Amino acid sequence: MKQVITTILALFLLFTVANAQNTKPSKETIKDFSVSFYYKYKFERNQSLQASAYLAGNRIGYSFVDIQVAVEKMETDGRFREELLKVMLDLYKAEEFFTLNLISIGMKATNAKELARYIYQKYERRSEIIENTDKINEPKDSTIDPRKSKLPKAKFTPPTQKDSISKRLFSGTRSFCDVERIWQYEVTIKGDSITLKLFPGSANSSFKNKSKPRETINGIVVNGKIVTKDSPEYLNNRFKYENGILYEVNNEGDYNDYPECK
Repeated sequence: MKQVITTILALFLLFTVANAQNTKPSKETIKDFSVSFYYKYKFERNQSLQASAYLAGNRIGYSFVDIQVAVEKMETDGRFREELLKVMLDLYKAEEFFTLNLISIGMKATNAKELARYIYQKYERRSEIIENTDKINEPKDSTIDPRKSKLPKAKFTPPTQKDSISKRLFSGTRSFCDVERIWQYEVTIKGDSITLKLFPGSANSSFKNKSKPRETINGIVVNGKIVTKDSPEYLNNRFKYENGILYEVNNEGDYNDYPECK
């Protein structure tokens, strides 16, 4: 009975968030986003935005030509626009960072805030409520030792035509160490999103705290490639993953390799 009541309350909250707080953006805001995105995409050839557009189009079955047309007519193509904003939100998660990203592509601050709030409340906030509801209703096994409760290890998924592009790498969390154990990357892939956290390795004497990440990089997986939100010099080739090894570009234009930690 308690679980039923909790579920009803959670669903009521979800309904409230989705309907009371989630006002659709104005036509001016939609136009501002469409024009700003098109300029960055078409004339500045921003690779991060190009990757986001490709991924959004791929998710809804658009061809390459369809995507080019959709970018030009984004103001009226609501389906593509929503999917594109969802992809962009995946890179930032937090509403504040998503707002700053929209401002960075040229949107007015007020319009960016309005659009970010709409997308965040519609997708990210709703998924958080559903996830928390699932956790509440999840049956508990009192025989499980809490000290042994850990995240499931990553599993390879053989690629098929129905698989998402990101599954050609792996799904879940894996750790990659350089040969000298100076640095270690913890890589998490969920859906088409990827997060890379850099930790000091066991042989790194410069940092005593080995559990605190020194850098966190967010990105997406597009056509088997890791596309990250980095400074322009990295473009979209800072990382690559091949044959179980993570590679990171170095200052010499070559790659440092990080095999999976053993």
